[in-house]
Amino acid sequence: VALALQAVSASGEAAPAPPAAGRGGRDRRLVMAGAMVAGLALMAALGVYVFRTRPGDPRRGGARPPKIVVLPFENLGAPEDAYFAAGMAEEITSRLANVRGLGVISRTSAMGYDRKGKNVRQVGSDLGVDYVLEGSIRWERGRGRESRVRITPQLIRVADDTHVWSDRYDRVIADVFAIQAEVAENAVKAMGVTLLPREQGPEEASTGDLEAYDLYLRGQEATTRGDRRQDIEESGRMFQAAVDRDPRFARALAGLARSHVRMYWYHFDRSPERLALAREAAERAVALGPELAETHTALGEYFYMGLLDFPPALREFRAALAIQPSSSAARAGTAFVMRRQGRWAESADALSSAVDLDPRNGTMLDNLGLTYIFARRYADADRVLGRAVALSPKWAHPYTWRAWLQVLWRGDVGAARAILEEGPDAARSMDDGGTLAGIPLWYSLLPRE
Repeated sequence: VALALQAVSASGEAAPAPPAAGRGGRDRRLVMAGAMVAGLALMAALGVYVFRTRPGDPRRGGARPPKIVVLPFENLGAPEDAYFAAGMAEEITSRLANVRGLGVISRTSAMGYDRKGKNVRQVGSDLGVDYVLEGSIRWERGRGRESRVRITPQLIRVADDTHVWSDRYDRVIADVFAIQAEVAENAVKAMGVTLLPREQGPEEASTGDLEAYDLYLRGQEATTRGDRRQDIEESGRMFQAAVDRDPRFARALAGLARSHVRMYWYHFDRSPERLALAREAAERAVALGPELAETHTALGEYFYMGLLDFPPALREFRAALAIQPSSSAARAGTAFVMRRQGRWAESADALSSAVDLDPRNGTMLDNLGLTYIFARRYADADRVLGRAVALSPKWAHPYTWRAWLQVLWRGDVGAARAILEEGPDAARSMDDGGTLAGIPLWYSLLPRE
């Protein structure tokens, strides 16, 4: 619109109206300019309206569903029970993610978020959410009596820092699955989201063995630490122990499958035995829990990371999303497969939606930046990789992709060199020797003038 206005202005000053047109030509130009100005005014008014009724404002009906983050619950019990408090928050997150009319921040961003010194509005701004669910938990282990768990959740609306719902649950530990379902359902109702019939009522527990469940939570806690070999191996041991206690524990089987496939993919344990273990666990998980998003995600990752067999991988990721629309793992899996297929634009859109639900995940941001480069969306790539560097300043990948981007986008060798000089020092402590090994080659290839 600005360019069109400039063109009208230029033509009005440089070219007098032809005699035959008389005053009419000038009038027409004035009408055109006036129409454009009116259009700008209308756009500005619409902008104000959109801002005032931006998505996520709970006081209006909007274009997108409200978004929530479940922060790690404060552990009021023994320090060694911290994993249990974190696990409860994760389980409630998983149940909320099944609700179609709700956006749920993934556990990776929630668990890794440093809340210290921040009020609710700052949390809402950092994570892009409308509601925060937090609380405390105490696990009182029974000595000669049944163990009990006490959970005090509270739901806070970010816009006005109002507590819209809170409760207190003091139950025997055997009721832990019912508590998770009640907390999730009551929170959803307090946000004014309508539950579909299939989303109402308690979800069937994956196991009746509380010791197996405890081992499963320990495995989940290990997965939140990242993809280092020792963390993947520990998660695999915990999931395997859970499955040994309850061979029909579908969610533990899904976790076990993902541990095996991650060892195969990230740490080059490319033995046929490792791949066979991944397949067996994933297929058993889906057979026992076809209604669980995580079982389909595990099988999708097996097809993708294990076999590079893209059609069945996409089928399983889509099955997971049909069950759990807020599954960032399934969205990311879909995006990675599409990227392998050269479907850059679709991959970028899918990965962007995953980042929207997992905004503090440095790996996801790094991959989105790289995908934007492939799609030649260079400005978007620079913005996203800048976020990745700010979030993970000791990680090498975002520096290398961002340096490469400067040459591809603007041919700016100086900017690329500056990023490379900054990156190695900041990332040295976290680099395994592989990512930054190409830096000397970069220096030799880049012109010095």
